[in-house]
Amino acid sequence: MAVGKEGVRLDNHVLDRALCVLCLFVASQTLELRRFLATKNHKEHKKLCRFRVNNDSESQNGRWERMTSDWNISEFQIANLSRLENRMFIVEFGGKWSPSALILKFNGIYGNGSMGNGDADFINMVRAGLTTILDVEAVVFDFRNMEYESGNRIWNVLGCPREDGDDAITTAMVISDKCRKGFSTCVGMVPSMFDTIEEALAFAEPYARGYLDKLMADME
Repeated sequence: MAVGKEGVRLDNHVLDRALCVLCLFVASQTLELRRFLATKNHKEHKKLCRFRVNNDSESQNGRWERMTSDWNISEFQIANLSRLENRMFIVEFGGKWSPSALILKFNGIYGNGSMGNGDADFINMVRAGLTTILDVEAVVFDFRNMEYESGNRIWNVLGCPREDGDDAITTAMVISDKCRKGFSTCVGMVPSMFDTIEEALAFAEPYARGYLDKLMADME
């Protein structure tokens, strides 16, 4: 038994029930408070994340805008590089290992001096691209219909290095009176020169076969 402040006598059983109800009430309020705080924190967290994302997006967009504002995108056209015309042919020598040669024929007027730099770049682009994707053992440049007087950049684009680092691909040139005088000033700096395709191919064939013979022997 217990006595209240007003002198009212309370049964132990009633007191226990009251304490139990009080504890449940406090527990429920505590749980509600936790839920409220969790919800509030979650909302604040979402706001913060949204702010960060928006800020990051705006910042990223700003960086892109600042970066791309200095860009200048224009179409690249080969016609703007050179007015030379190009044709290409493959020659199969047949016989053992069946070596082959690439004939690159260029027609037109090669610019004098530095005016021909674009022409040299065009020849280089054609040569480099084709020797990368085609498996050939020799390259013959046919310049019989190309007018050439001067310009030294062409001297540096007629070599054909191999991707594997081995000896360069054998090269030869076929010339005519349209370019003979110009190329006569750079003998030794350009491939061997001939007057006909047949002579150039006859010069290149033994080197092509020799390269394949050595290559196959090294693989055995």
